[in-house]
Amino acid sequence: MAIFKDARRKAHRYSAECNHMGCAVVWKLSEESFDCHCHGSRFSACRGKAINGPANSDLTYWKQKFKKTFKQLF
Repeated sequence: MAIFKDARRKAHRYSAECNHMGCAVVWKLSEESFDCHCHGSRFSACRGKAINGPANSDLTYWKQKFKKTFKQLF
């Protein structure tokens, strides 16, 4: 799971798997993006939107939320 917390402290949760070939995406602080080092795809942090290819679709959004007391997905 890839998680980005915006300036309003809202958590944005996405699959950490690039939809191009299944490689893991990593956080790139300088660009505020999730990048796939296998083939160069880049995704926006707030929307998970594909910015650069070869990926042609956005990261999958996770609707689950964290329980504040247990910090687990439900």
